[in-house]
Amino acid sequence: MKRLVLIVALLLLVLITGCAQIPVASTAPVIITFESDQALRTAGQAVTLLWNVTGASSVRIEPGLGSVAVAGSQAITPEITTSYVLTASNNAGVATRSVAVIVASPALPIIVSFGIGPSAITAGETATAMWNVTGATSLTIDQGIGTVPAAGTRLVSPDSTTTYTLTATNDAGSVSVSEILTLTPAAQALPVIVYFEVYPPVTDIGGPVMIKWKVTGATTVRIDPAIGEVSSVDQLTFMPNMTTTYTLTATNSAGSVSDSGTVIVSGYYMPLGYNYP
Repeated sequence: MKRLVLIVALLLLVLITGCAQIPVASTAPVIITFESDQALRTAGQAVTLLWNVTGASSVRIEPGLGSVAVAGSQAITPEITTSYVLTASNNAGVATRSVAVIVASPALPIIVSFGIGPSAITAGETATAMWNVTGATSLTIDQGIGTVPAAGTRLVSPDSTTTYTLTATNDAGSVSVSEILTLTPAAQALPVIVYFEVYPPVTDIGGPVMIKWKVTGATTVRIDPAIGEVSSVDQLTFMPNMTTTYTLTATNSAGSVSDSGTVIVSGYYMPLGYNYP
């Protein structure tokens, strides 16, 4: 009997001693801080969670982080809006706090303006490309211009009618706008008759007469009557048998110009009222 009492006493002593070694919290944990350094962010942008807890034997942050120290920080990159919950616990109870990290959908770039002025030029002239863009991480203009700043100007002088396309890009995607620069043919001047001479102005029947001419800027040159189409520079000698007025006409895409010269053939009857040169 005495032996049984001794064993029971020893067991009670062990139990009492063991319980004395297990600390028992008198109050629930206290979450001093649980926050993010950015409440609003865009997808792919990092944000940091920060926390500080006292009196906890266990601290967890969900989703994703799991068990953590009673104080610390952690960088995260959520792709969608997420509410993170910190749970601190001890023998006396549990404390929780949440913090939301809002992930905003990135907006496409905004092309405030893009234009080319003037919109039409002739070969050899220049026009100015002008643009202003917001929210782009990359901005390019084709036709050999390449990467450009968010706002600016550039002189352009194409050899033909050309379409210029501005493309603005960011994480949300790309937007583009195009402008056409029209190349118009240079205005062509009328031909120039440098000289047109009929010599001599008076001759006998059978006498020689020379016509000389020089024309620039013409696509066709002709002399009437009877002679027809000729080159731009030349001369002819012939023997008219009657008084005749010769007319040279030079033509190009801009129009025609003409000049005349008369040779009077002596001995030939002239109509009444003819004006001698």
